[in-house]
Amino acid sequence: MLRHPFIAVALGAVVLMLVPLGTARAETILIDDFNDGNDDGWTQYDGLTDAGPRIVDASSGVYHLQSTGPANTHPEDNHVWSTWNASGDPVFSNGLVRVKVRSDSSGGIVGPILRVVNPSEPESGYYFLADPHWERFFIARFDARVGHDWREFYLPYPRLRFNDRQDWIIEGGCVDNLLSMKVWLDGYPEPEFPQLAILDPEPLPYGVLGVYSFINVSSDPVRIDATFDDIYFTPEATAMLRVPGTYCTVIDDDSDSVFDDQGDTFSDRSSKPAGGVGESDSESSNFMSRLIARFDLPGSTGGPIDASLLQSATLRFFLEDITNMPAGPVSVFHSVSSNSMVMSPWEDYEDGSFADTELDLVQPADARQAYYEVDVTEFVQADYAADGADPSSAFRLQINQAAFVEDNLSHRYVFTMPGAETNHPELVLTFIPEPSTIALGGLGVLGLVACRWRRKKHAA
Repeated sequence: MLRHPFIAVALGAVVLMLVPLGTARAETILIDDFNDGNDDGWTQYDGLTDAGPRIVDASSGVYHLQSTGPANTHPEDNHVWSTWNASGDPVFSNGLVRVKVRSDSSGGIVGPILRVVNPSEPESGYYFLADPHWERFFIARFDARVGHDWREFYLPYPRLRFNDRQDWIIEGGCVDNLLSMKVWLDGYPEPEFPQLAILDPEPLPYGVLGVYSFINVSSDPVRIDATFDDIYFTPEATAMLRVPGTYCTVIDDDSDSVFDDQGDTFSDRSSKPAGGVGESDSESSNFMSRLIARFDLPGSTGGPIDASLLQSATLRFFLEDITNMPAGPVSVFHSVSSNSMVMSPWEDYEDGSFADTELDLVQPADARQAYYEVDVTEFVQADYAADGADPSSAFRLQINQAAFVEDNLSHRYVFTMPGAETNHPELVLTFIPEPSTIALGGLGVLGLVACRWRRKKHAA
């Protein structure tokens, strides 16, 4: 087993380091909870004419932004926003903003904004928005530098529906050139991962943060009536993202009276608590199983992503148990061409496009109840290079030495799956910041250094 030293990337006077999982962020800052009944420290703006004047009120302990009358749906006459004065410090352009939002208007889009260059005109910036008219969430990128270029990127979760008169939490992220969005209904558990993450190959420069509301142009003219509360910001020192996956065991069983290294069936494990790799032998069931893991990688706001922007990729699985003594280690295979995110067919058991990475995830004598990880950077970089603007990664875990022996004894590894309460598998990506993205002058927040390693195969 080879151990590699930590990786550091120096950009001017700022050093960005890989930090331990779960500690990549600095202390969260409360921007405002409006419990004092005022919005001191905020500056309000609007683009209202006939619907004005704007109404701004924090006296009830939450922040209301409203129009007096129905707002015209023309983009130049339908918005109210407010920016936090202290966010001109570049620290507040690199991190996560979290806000509780509510729209009491059927057409009123609401959400936080980051990196808004000119606060008096909501021009270039990133918008993390909820739309009750179409019942959806999206990230909008607005770049006034190139002809008022407005692009929208929607959360691919149709069951997440934003409705008016509901309180939701929106967490929007701008970490270097990585954009992310996580949403959940107030009072419900926070999701473990962002539901949307994209890379911007031409990231917008630093700017201020704030809150924003406007009327959907597809809606009838209605009054803007937005509420914001509990606004937090977390500075980030590195662009690290945990990518959830879909998981499936592909199985060679004796239903065809033979074990022939050909898949016979499969089992979706994405909502199950555990998944196994190896030989399963009992009086009622005999089979060999391999585990397929597929990851929908962060895409791009436009065009293919430069694979060199990916600094590291770490594949992590939690070993729940080992049954008896497996015939060998869990080997990691990778396919650069098997990039469909649909559930794996059983043919993935023998699919020749999966090539041996020469990496072993876990050995038969390794301790149970622990995470094991391998460095798969070069393979994920290959996926980015091959897949264009819609990249994905596919890995297969298997025991190369496994063979079925009829003795009513199983020899297998069991890993936790997303259906378990904790210790989910994941692909952790760290991106190299774009030097032109942002000046991190006052940040000075560096995490502790962590070691990464590649678990190389032991010589036979």
